[in-house]
Amino acid sequence: MTRLEARRGTTLAHYVKALAAGQGDRAASAAYAMGRSWSDSAQIAGILKSAVTAHSLAELASVLGPISSDLVELVRPLTIVGRLESRMRRVPFGVKSIRQAGGAQGRWVEEGAAIPASRLDLDAAANRLMPKRVAAIAFQTDEIAKHSDPSSDAIISNDVAAALAPATDLAFADPTNAGDDATPASVFYGAASIPSSGSDVGSIDEDLRRLCGLLLVAGSTLRGATWVMSARTAAYLAFLRDASGARAYPAMRVDGGTIAGMEVQVSASVPEAGSPAETTIGLLDPAGVNFADDGQARVDVSTRGAVQMDDAPTNDAGAGTGASVVSLWQVGAIAIAAQRYMNWSVARAGFTAYISGVAY
Repeated sequence: MTRLEARRGTTLAHYVKALAAGQGDRAASAAYAMGRSWSDSAQIAGILKSAVTAHSLAELASVLGPISSDLVELVRPLTIVGRLESRMRRVPFGVKSIRQAGGAQGRWVEEGAAIPASRLDLDAAANRLMPKRVAAIAFQTDEIAKHSDPSSDAIISNDVAAALAPATDLAFADPTNAGDDATPASVFYGAASIPSSGSDVGSIDEDLRRLCGLLLVAGSTLRGATWVMSARTAAYLAFLRDASGARAYPAMRVDGGTIAGMEVQVSASVPEAGSPAETTIGLLDPAGVNFADDGQARVDVSTRGAVQMDDAPTNDAGAGTGASVVSLWQVGAIAIAAQRYMNWSVARAGFTAYISGVAY
């Protein structure tokens, strides 16, 4: 984590520390914040005091804006979605948008003549992106929460951000993710695919060329197009040599780089399955993907609750307590629940495609 990113998460960390110190009493948390020598002490205290008097969820969201912004900005560079969102087609939540199978075209028009309206080729169904929530619970010792060293701020904020990132990337990049009421479908679900033809330079080159061809046929210019792959595949391509001993992809790095002038997005959450493990290489044109995110996020802290330590919990709002429940007070820990709201969908058919069965 760079110094800039650690600074970016400081407001979030101070908010968490104040909530932990107040143990559920926001007035006490505000008093704790004012007693610290933080540069943002007054801001944190003001947020905590205003949260007590908020009369609606909308008002509460507005009050927590600085905390939401800090969390969103911290998570953004850790995810494929965050790194691509400025190039995707931004749409508001809840507004019907059209999935295009082809684009409108302009014409040269004589002065005084009517402007011709080219036929817009529309897919069968319009879609409306509703908010979907990605959430995670991060744990930290109460000693870290009480510590005044700035490094403890980075530990808290980085842990919260790192907890949210993998689920976001997995949903976005996994071609088998069809989506459901809680999760957006992957941008590669239902997309055209080709099987991997091998791990040598010639086979990989041919597969990548064919993948580009699929997007070009769909109308993409490949301007801004991005490869999406696992860390293992990225490392393989970064070190791959051709017959002469030269690097096959000299602009490729283990953390990204470019192939054929197109940016490579690398994520450890791109799924691998089977034995030997196989994965995918995706190619997408972000201009053909709708993305909704109003910047809203939420952070809650508990010091005395009981948490079900299970990545597939059986309890819910109506089902009561599940198994593997641990008392936070008993183990001297705090639980930090972070939630962010976003959604995406493919807006232009054919603007995403992938290579399946990649064994390198």
